[in-house]
Amino acid sequence: MQKLLWIIFCGITLHGVAQKDSIPLAPYLKTRQIPSFKILQMDSATYFYKNQLKKNTPTVIIYFNPDCEHCKTETQHLIDSMELVKNAQFVFVSYAVFKEIKKFDSVYQFKNYENIKIGRDEKYYVPVYYKVRFTPFVAVYDKKGYLLRAFEGGTTIKKLAALVK
Repeated sequence: MQKLLWIIFCGITLHGVAQKDSIPLAPYLKTRQIPSFKILQMDSATYFYKNQLKKNTPTVIIYFNPDCEHCKTETQHLIDSMELVKNAQFVFVSYAVFKEIKKFDSVYQFKNYENIKIGRDEKYYVPVYYKVRFTPFVAVYDKKGYLLRAFEGGTTIKKLAALVK
């Protein structure tokens, strides 16, 4: 009888231990602040850094893949609805081949928008920081640089506009 109780006790204990979340939180969920990124800009000579972001302005970081259809659709919706989110600054980041990022930039004409930066994360820092599994990955920060919300697989302009108002 004691042996049976011991087996049951061990089983319950092991079951409880197995239920603990063994996957650590993504860094963005720990710090809740904009990461110290470094992205190569479209001129392929200069970098854009976190400290170059406008102060007291909501920030949206979008990790994308230039071949991703969801990324293309969400970007087009953003461009079409820029009036709703014009008070925010956007940083589009990708690890893709630079030629593909340039093509993406050319299609959406980011140079026509002062509030949009785009570049390549050469060190693969951003997807690790956010533990990106799906693109587009959208992280929205308030005027002080604190995380408001993150979206795996994108979001709607309506939700984005409500957060950056």
